[in-house]
Amino acid sequence: MVRHTARKTLVALGMSLLAFAGTVNEAWAQECFEWAERTEAGGPTRSIHSMAFDPTLGVSVLFGGFDAGGETWEFDGGSWELVSAGIPEPRMWCGMDHDAATGGILLFGGTNGALVFGDTWLRTQRDWSRVSTTGPGPRYAHTTTYDAVREETILFGGSVGSSYVGTTWAWDGASWTQVASEGPSPRGHHSTAFDHARGVIVLFGGAGEFGGLGDTWTWDGAEWTEVSGGGPGPRYMHQMVYEPTREVVVLYGGYVSGGPAADTWTFDGTTWSQEPVAGPSARYGHGMCFDSSRSRVVVQGGFGPGELRDTWECRALEAPTITDDPDSQTVDAGATLVLSAGADGSEPRSFRWFHDGIPLSDGGRVSGAGTPTLTTVDVRLSDAGDYTLAVTNPCGAAESDSAIVSVVCTADMNADGVIDTRDVLQFLLHYASGDGIADYNHDGTVNTLDFLAFLNDWAAGC
Repeated sequence: MVRHTARKTLVALGMSLLAFAGTVNEAWAQECFEWAERTEAGGPTRSIHSMAFDPTLGVSVLFGGFDAGGETWEFDGGSWELVSAGIPEPRMWCGMDHDAATGGILLFGGTNGALVFGDTWLRTQRDWSRVSTTGPGPRYAHTTTYDAVREETILFGGSVGSSYVGTTWAWDGASWTQVASEGPSPRGHHSTAFDHARGVIVLFGGAGEFGGLGDTWTWDGAEWTEVSGGGPGPRYMHQMVYEPTREVVVLYGGYVSGGPAADTWTFDGTTWSQEPVAGPSARYGHGMCFDSSRSRVVVQGGFGPGELRDTWECRALEAPTITDDPDSQTVDAGATLVLSAGADGSEPRSFRWFHDGIPLSDGGRVSGAGTPTLTTVDVRLSDAGDYTLAVTNPCGAAESDSAIVSVVCTADMNADGVIDTRDVLQFLLHYASGDGIADYNHDGTVNTLDFLAFLNDWAAGC
């Protein structure tokens, strides 16, 4: 008997995979997000409001906004519910985020159009309470962002009425302290998000003395650093959140030169990239937060023009990964070969098996070529070689390690690599002596059935 093992070259496999992947290669690099409207969510018609996710309650919390009556709403992933009104006093353009150190939603400032507020509120469970009336001073259009590394909430910028400010303040759970006066230029209507992967707060854009801004800054707990990484272009009244699956900051919408925007951007700590994905209609002054219990970016309302009340969610796709590689095998000619591999990654996923760098298709003796399990019946010598599984989805691709398949040709009785009459003579010698090697069909008995089975394989060439 002889074992046949055909080895592909790495170049051959690589080129065939490139051919298979080439048509979607660009999509893999970019289509890692998908938006979906939650038409059944209901909720208020709202703009220039604030949103934050409360992990204790497992809900997105919406407060205030234009002509909103000081309402607080909650979204549990299914529908919006009005849970309170009037406390805090009605206001818009306030700063709000979940403060993990105190376990509640922290809110500062805002305006009702006539008054500018400088108070601090904390919402624990479903109860709002005013916890401070001192600190940065009355302002609106600022941002408050929880710094999970330093365990404090950072407030930056805002409008104090006739001008913007550029100071940075920190809330330690009891009081505010100014921690920087230098950094980004004075501005309001900007957006910030804490980048958990890199441990910094990211700031982008806003409105300054001379209009829209398009710069990017990071705060490391001690100082601001400007980042040169391109970007979405000058805008204000946009929103940003951190998305942990892709480990990026996600920016959506805002007001740009010419009107509201409908673009989605991501920032990986170094570079901004626009995501070519269709989503909500163009808008600014919307609310946005990240629902960590369902791994969804939630967007609600805004101006588009006119006030909006729709709710959208954005899901980040996970690129495929191979969890289990196929095992190398040795099989007899005529037997059945089964190869399996495991993969993770977001749906929709596509699978394709390769044999020596050539993509396989179902038909004849082959089935499962587009699934995680490949089956080949009546194995032949030509089936020996290297097998790999490629897995793709809109966000990426992965390839398994090779499984080396060896095919044993049992009719080559003298193991010289050639099927000829000498193999028949060799079999007859074993057969005449009753040698177990002649038990060709493996039924435990040497008889004419073994001779017929051998002749069948010998005549077939293996």
